[in-house]
Amino acid sequence: MPTMTDEFFADLSGARAIGPTTVLERVVLIPDPTEYRTADCLVAFVALLSWCLCTDHSVLRIDDSAGGVNASRTLPLPLDGATAVADLHRLLAPEIPSTGAIRVRCLDRDAAVVPLGLSVAMSRSGRPDRVSLTVEGRHPHQGRLCDLAGNLATLLGRVRSHTGTLADLDPFDGTQLTAMKSRWQQANPVLPMITVPELIARHAHHRPEAPALTYRGDTISYRALWAEVSELANKLTDRGVRPGDKVAALLGPGPAGVRCFLATMLAGGCHVPVDRRMPQARRDHLLADSGAGYLLDPDAEEPVTETGAPHAPSDPDLAYQLYTSGTTGKPKGIGISHRNLTHLLANPELPLDLRPDDVWTLFHSYSFDFSVWEILGCLATGGRLVVLDAENVMDPSRLRVTLQREGVTVFCHTPSAFARIIAVDERDPLPLPRLRYVIFGGEKLEPPPLLSWRLHHPDVRLINMYGITEATIHATFHELSDEDLCEVRSPIGLPLPGTALYLVDPDTGRRLVPDGAVGEIWLGGTGIAAGYHNLPELTEQRFPTGVLGEDRLLRTGDLARRRLDGRLEYLARADDQFQWHGHRIEPGDIESALREHRLVANAAVVMSGRSGGLIAAFVVARAEADSTGPPTKQQLSEHLRTRLPQYMVPHVFHFVAALPLTDTGKLDRRGLIAIDESGGPDAVSHRPAVQRDRRESDAEQIPAAVARIPVEPLSAVQERIFIADRLAGVPNGYVETLAWRVGGGPIELAALRAALTALTERHRLLRTGFVVDRGRVRAVAGSAWEPAVRVIEVSEPPEFGATLSTPMVPASGRLLEAVVVRARGAEDVLVLHQHHLITDEGSLGPLMDDLDRCYRAARAGAPATQWPGAQYADLPPEPEPEAGALAAATESLAGVPISILPPVHAVAPDGRIAVEVPVARQVLRSACRTYGAPAHTLIAAALALALHRWLETPDITFGSVVSTHAEGAGAAIGPQFDLTVVRSHLGTVGDVVRSVRARIADALDGPPVPYHRLVAGIRSERGAAPYCEVLLSGYGSAAADIPLGAHRLTRLRVPAALRRQGHPIVVTAHDVGAPFDLDLCYQGERVSRAGAEALAACLRDALLTVVGAGEAPRTTEMVAAQQVPTVATILTAGPAAPANGAPRSVPAMLEFAAATAHSAPVVQSRFESAAPESRTGSRDPVRSADLADEIRRSWLDVLDATDLGLDDNFFDVGGDSAKLIAVHAELERLLGREVPIGVLFACPTIRELADHLEAEGPS
Repeated sequence: MPTMTDEFFADLSGARAIGPTTVLERVVLIPDPTEYRTADCLVAFVALLSWCLCTDHSVLRIDDSAGGVNASRTLPLPLDGATAVADLHRLLAPEIPSTGAIRVRCLDRDAAVVPLGLSVAMSRSGRPDRVSLTVEGRHPHQGRLCDLAGNLATLLGRVRSHTGTLADLDPFDGTQLTAMKSRWQQANPVLPMITVPELIARHAHHRPEAPALTYRGDTISYRALWAEVSELANKLTDRGVRPGDKVAALLGPGPAGVRCFLATMLAGGCHVPVDRRMPQARRDHLLADSGAGYLLDPDAEEPVTETGAPHAPSDPDLAYQLYTSGTTGKPKGIGISHRNLTHLLANPELPLDLRPDDVWTLFHSYSFDFSVWEILGCLATGGRLVVLDAENVMDPSRLRVTLQREGVTVFCHTPSAFARIIAVDERDPLPLPRLRYVIFGGEKLEPPPLLSWRLHHPDVRLINMYGITEATIHATFHELSDEDLCEVRSPIGLPLPGTALYLVDPDTGRRLVPDGAVGEIWLGGTGIAAGYHNLPELTEQRFPTGVLGEDRLLRTGDLARRRLDGRLEYLARADDQFQWHGHRIEPGDIESALREHRLVANAAVVMSGRSGGLIAAFVVARAEADSTGPPTKQQLSEHLRTRLPQYMVPHVFHFVAALPLTDTGKLDRRGLIAIDESGGPDAVSHRPAVQRDRRESDAEQIPAAVARIPVEPLSAVQERIFIADRLAGVPNGYVETLAWRVGGGPIELAALRAALTALTERHRLLRTGFVVDRGRVRAVAGSAWEPAVRVIEVSEPPEFGATLSTPMVPASGRLLEAVVVRARGAEDVLVLHQHHLITDEGSLGPLMDDLDRCYRAARAGAPATQWPGAQYADLPPEPEPEAGALAAATESLAGVPISILPPVHAVAPDGRIAVEVPVARQVLRSACRTYGAPAHTLIAAALALALHRWLETPDITFGSVVSTHAEGAGAAIGPQFDLTVVRSHLGTVGDVVRSVRARIADALDGPPVPYHRLVAGIRSERGAAPYCEVLLSGYGSAAADIPLGAHRLTRLRVPAALRRQGHPIVVTAHDVGAPFDLDLCYQGERVSRAGAEALAACLRDALLTVVGAGEAPRTTEMVAAQQVPTVATILTAGPAAPANGAPRSVPAMLEFAAATAHSAPVVQSRFESAAPESRTGSRDPVRSADLADEIRRSWLDVLDATDLGLDDNFFDVGGDSAKLIAVHAELERLLGREVPIGVLFACPTIRELADHLEAEGPS
């Protein structure tokens, strides 16, 4: 549940706005300054915080300037409502200096300073001269600050004489309370004195031939319907039914329930629906508890019988009595009167345009109050009611056809049930041209999943109506805008006219909460029931009287907050929370984390009473788990421990086919508790839920503030990443984590937040979400937002991947997060989490450059200079591959299998193996010069050699990342890399290196052939990427420090993500630390641990062999008989095991030893020779005066040109990536030092390159 700190202070300070930080001040009037001391002001401020903050404890920070010396100290502060005000006086008084000025701030649960503060200037007598309430932010909300200043003044007038607790202090005086109430409720409309049958009879009289009721294709008119109702009503009165008598109706699906309901009301009775499908014991309880003297069974030969229950006088105005779940496990009855119903059905101010030509559906059970709205909302306005049969209720595809065929205009549904229709509609949209309204109710609505529906049906108005049975179905109204569909909130809008709605402190139950705070919804007005049937104590508890100036109110048990626009946001049921060992736990938090597991489709969590209280999780496995088995308790526990505190990890896991639902389609938490307490799902049978698995709709969040859903172009790379991310079923599988050590002092958090927010404003892609529409991926551009910046204070820095707080969902449009890790006595560490859909290593440079611009501007309080690059969506689209190039690329893969990994018979957990090869940098540079290839190409060649040996096959393929960014297209933030397939034939080490180099060079400089076009129509049996089951990632670029304002950021090594969809093995080459610093990640269902370790050993050896060949071009030949690459062994004691982890045979061991015995000393000697002169031989570094000439000569040699000018662009005179690599190697040899290859792209002329290198100097 959102807290005050998260939402209220964000609204108050304008945290979501963009711009410089400002301080807004409001002077607080003290009733009589001569009677007050500064301690009184602090106690009043603490009382205000206690009222605002949803926490029991906090920390107060007091800054003062007594004696001309600035001092700051913190004080742990109890904010529990039970804290005595007198104790606060004793606690705070010693902390206040005698003179000067103080400023008081509060630290929230994350140790961040909340924007609300108190400033007090004191006289020499120690009394407050001036008291001000301040708020700091980008766009402080003046109206709310004024309200809080008035509340503080009220508290100041009460704290000196108050002898009770904080909870007893009311921050409102009479004037403030009246103003608050006037803002919180609508004017009462004038309602007619009429019964429900009279409302419907008007249409039977004035429009007798109008269609009234349709069932399975047969339609009857209002004349015919009213005749049938009147006939049944006469039977009831003939049997003795009198006004106020209870008539129970035993009902199932079909139109008979409509006739029974109307006939009972027409006879003056009170309708008590009983679902014939419910257990007999519950039916007996309802019949006995209701006191119904008559039973109406439309399927019986004699439909009306007496029950024998003693006649009890009842309210003649009662229209119906429904039963809802009770806290004791026994259902409780709620009687609704005709007066209650006219508040909804005859309300002239109801914000719905309901017409006589409307067509409604009856979908829900007669025992659910949503069906009352469907029946009476339709017939009271003269519409036609289509009663749905069981087949339509169970099958969303059939239901959609019915909606189209019958021309339905008003469709009422619970969000859970509507999710099934969305799922069908996403696959195959069906036009519904007559549909005007979809009205949601019955449970919390999460709007983002509705975006795809809105895309297909833009003219349908989506309405969310919050309500509760005790308040006659509906209490609020909200029409969902496009902006609502793009926010992870549940808006319920404004109270209906005639409904009073208050948000009351849920802990005290006595005082209102301020606008923006979390409070319990209390309802009043004409629609409120009189109480619970035969439950006077519960009625007194839930229906307080004489409170807040109302005759009677209803405590709903629902939590909500009022937003800045005045509308309400529903949060949760207060009683869904539970406590375990003092911790308040929201089960939804655990359920969401469980759904993130790749094998979990749905989950629910409850607190059971067995063994002193256990947290029990019920898990529905995905269909994919049928072949692998459901996840184990250990796997789920480990999964949750990475996302939740230990105390939130369930103690018990039950695997069920479906979660049980109540008869109204809601999750049956009481049923789950009963299942757990009886020992598990096998001990208690429950009805399988007919409900769409909501793992997709629950997870997807849509970008903020979309105006009519503008759609951005989508690159092929983004589409491939999106699909792979969806298929992976693992949260954050495509989220890249980057980390830097921050030099130059701590990061300024406010400036970092402002800079990141500015980035989302400057780059459309950083505010773009990705959704599925008609089977295609669409990019939806939203508005600027503030990425999260969390501060983690630790004794030791954690693994950076663990700092990601929540899953990044592509549809959210919020795919960037920053974390600042602070350890005492150490430099800050900045961690960025970014989804590959919006950026990758290829665009990291532009991203960090612009972050630097925005950070500097935020610190200076000025706007950042204009972004000099392009928008990713505006870059030229990917060209169609030339037919000849596509044919050639396809031909190059002829004969090689699309899958090279052998099957694994036992599924193991995923894993990561660090592959560290201690090669000196000068040795690596020498090898690069020898082969005319960068380090990444040598790693690719080593991987090819390792795969040949590991798989014992002469022909292998793997994937490697290459840049898709066209040269000269301009800098842009967005994914810049795609896959290329590298094929390797068995040969010498040199042959392999040269063939891999040529393949990568072709991908960079030849006619472009996108990977998705190359493999179009190819499907791997195991879902792996064709030809790319093994992927080489990482770019081998230099890790130079980068600026962030006055700071210098030094790149840190971050472990690679464990899983990439379609790539069972991913080798990531890091560009920090040692030259050969790699992670080998593998998927347990495709590669065993032993097999992965064997491949890692082969890769280590292959890397040493490639580097060892750097100064020995005539490398050892392969063993011809076996066609196995010769791999020098340094770090392993024997040959690598085959892919399945089985040991090698004795002959293979002997062959391994013979093939590698002469190679190891050569490589070992290179490690021992690490003197600086070995980098360049005996040649001295070039003098700066000769630099331009030396660069020109090297270009002439490589380009085979006769003349070059100082300002000729390398790429304009015949240069390409392969030739640039050769120039780069010669330049490093010439200078005797490393040169980042990116410098040659950034400085493509001789003059620019010479100027840059001279400015850098020899270091």
